[in-house]
Amino acid sequence: MTDVDYLVEHFTPLQLRREARYADEKVKNIKYGLFGDILSDNVWALYSWWYGFARELKEAIKITEGRQPKVANDGKYVRVDVADLKSRSDIIAVIEAHGVELRKAGRNFIGLCPFHNEKTPSFTVYPGQSTYHCFGCGKGGDVISFLQEAEHTDFMGAVALLEKSV
Repeated sequence: MTDVDYLVEHFTPLQLRREARYADEKVKNIKYGLFGDILSDNVWALYSWWYGFARELKEAIKITEGRQPKVANDGKYVRVDVADLKSRSDIIAVIEAHGVELRKAGRNFIGLCPFHNEKTPSFTVYPGQSTYHCFGCGKGGDVISFLQEAEHTDFMGAVALLEKSV
């Protein structure tokens, strides 16, 4: 397994972009900021490592952002645009379909968290951002991560469930 394969397998595009920015900053600091015009052998080796790492991160970002998950459909695999699927889904309807009573609180909705026992509502749904967060247990995310938690399934299973409901 190459370094790029490892990065693709273990990190999200957001994490990879964050690390790539950090690596680019390190490269700039080493080349221009900290050591002036002269690079010794040790500093050059450090610069080369960070430069190579930044390139690997950027390659991994291209791979992860270009990949779309596949969902089984009658024995055939079809490509699903996850971003489009999320935008078409109504997070309020999905959460209420799983037995959570939500009530409007300003722009957001609140209710009892389905992931732990509580008496006071700490589960907040942000429909403008299509996200949720529980201030009691700390769970949060988007409609797909909610389905993963509620249905005890993986990412592909949650995408398949969401596709059926939309």
